[in-house]
Amino acid sequence: MAQWRRLCFILALSAFIGLKATEARAGVIMMLIDLGGGPISIDGFATTQTANVYSIDVVGLNGALAAAGSAYQFASLGGDSNQGLASNATEADLNVHGGIFHQDGVGGANFFLRLFEVQDGWASPTGPAGTLASSSTGNFNNQTPGGGHEASSQYNPPGGPIAGPYSVLSTTTDPNPQGGTASVGVAPVTALFTLQNVLTFALTPNGVQTVSDGFSLEAKLTAQNIPELDPGSMASALSLLVGSMLTLAGRRRK
Repeated sequence: MAQWRRLCFILALSAFIGLKATEARAGVIMMLIDLGGGPISIDGFATTQTANVYSIDVVGLNGALAAAGSAYQFASLGGDSNQGLASNATEADLNVHGGIFHQDGVGGANFFLRLFEVQDGWASPTGPAGTLASSSTGNFNNQTPGGGHEASSQYNPPGGPIAGPYSVLSTTTDPNPQGGTASVGVAPVTALFTLQNVLTFALTPNGVQTVSDGFSLEAKLTAQNIPELDPGSMASALSLLVGSMLTLAGRRRK
């Protein structure tokens, strides 16, 4: 039953992302939030939304979260990518970062929040094979051990290879930075592909103080390129091959 609900959610998310992509310019960074009932676009709170920068009005977003019964508030939220830039020729980088917190006894009772960052229209890099690396950090404060977030990155959601999920968890209520990584092979890497980052937060109250997570998540895709053969080198190799075959044929006749 749980697998069926997850499949339905993935299909709904895929359709939703496709709809948003047709409404917006292809290639821009998009963000969605799920509070447990399905994806909700938060692009309406974006103050900047381009192929390389995504920034958001957290005051407006926090008001919407409070109205929906979420226990969470954002101190900051943004994203960036290198799509179309010079560095994109060899790797594709999609990042999301910010700060999330809840104050004990304040806000709603819903402690589930999943954040999606999606960008389509990647034309490079491409190749017969590649690697998608996912890395996430969490800078926790007042979080009891075991609370934190789960992270993953994906190539061509919903059915493409996933790096993760993996956990980034606090180890003490004192300020403590933590991190995690995962990677997966991609074959082939073809244009035009989509990258997605997913963060699922599970901060836990400590009964007294505000609990916070300064988070980041990066998806980095690299591809192996087949070097072009120089025509002169090909001719030389062919001549050597023909010469070897003639020599072998001559030996056989003798």
